[in-house]
Amino acid sequence: MIGERSRIMAPANVSEHELHCGDVLLIARGPRNHAATFTWSGAQAVAAAHIIVLRTDGQIAFPDYLTWFLNLPRTQAKIRAMRSESSVPFVAVEALARLRVPLPSLQLQKKIAGVRKLGAREQRLIEEIRARRRVLVDGLLLGAVRRESYN
Repeated sequence: MIGERSRIMAPANVSEHELHCGDVLLIARGPRNHAATFTWSGAQAVAAAHIIVLRTDGQIAFPDYLTWFLNLPRTQAKIRAMRSESSVPFVAVEALARLRVPLPSLQLQKKIAGVRKLGAREQRLIEEIRARRRVLVDGLLLGAVRRESYN
C-alpha cells in the first residue's frame, strides 16, 4: 500500500559493513570516481554496493588528506586508467590497491586537508555571493523597468 513504511532487516553481520566517521568513500561505478570523507555519526549506515570504503587507523593516513589525494586530477586520471570497461565502468578494489599514495607526516597531512577545506569553503562563499549579487542586480533592473513603466 502506498505510504506504508517498510523495514529492511539487517543481516547478522551488518556491523562488519557499518560505516564509521572518518571512512573514505570512493564511487567505484560510473564515469566519476569521486571520493568523500564520511562524517555522519547518526544511526547505523552502510555503503551501497558501488562504493569502496577505505578505512585508516589515523596513525598513518588522515582521512581528509586521503580524500584530497584521491580527488586530485592526476590521481583521478590514474583511477580512470584502472577501470574495467563494460557498459558501466568500474574500479575493482584489487586495482585500487595498487595505487601509490604518498604519505607525509600526519601533521603535514592535516595541514593539507585544512587548506583544502578552506578552499572548499571559499568556493561555497563565492557561489553564495554570486547568487546574492544576481538577486540584487535582477531586483535593481526590475525596479528600473517598473519606474520607466510608471512614467
